[in-house]
Formats: sequence, C-alpha cells, structure tokens
Amino acid sequence: MSLSVWMIKTLGDLFIASFAGFLTFWLYLDFTGSAEMTGILCASVSMSGYLGGKAIDIFTAAWERVISNRSEGMK
Repeated sequence: MSLSVWMIKTLGDLFIASFAGFLTFWLYLDFTGSAEMTGILCASVSMSGYLGGKAIDIFTAAWERVISNRSEGMK
C-alpha cells in the first residue's frame, strides 16, 4: 500500500471515529451532566472505533492469506 493511500485511509478512520465521539459527547452530556466524565467516555468511544476498524483490517488480511495458502496447496 502506498503512503498516500495509507494516509487517506488513516485520516478517514480518524474522521469517522472523531465524528462518533462528537455525537456521543452530546448524548452523554444530557445523561451525565459532567463535562469531564463525558470527555472520558467520548475518548473511549473514539479510540475503540478507530482500533475496531484496524482490527477488521488485520483479520481480513489474515483471512485472505489463509485462503491464498489453501488455494496454492490444492494446485
């Protein structure tokens, strides 16, 4: 993967995670009433969103490698 493709993908993932955190901030602000606790909860949601996307990419790459190894073994 080229550096420009990696950078665009990473920025897209960060944007999506930040957007989820921003929406969560407004939802939790009504429920908790504490800005500090809301900030901690939003940071957790954003990090899990970002790392969850990365985990999916890792599992997809591993699965593709398993499938390619099986198809090479059948030849």
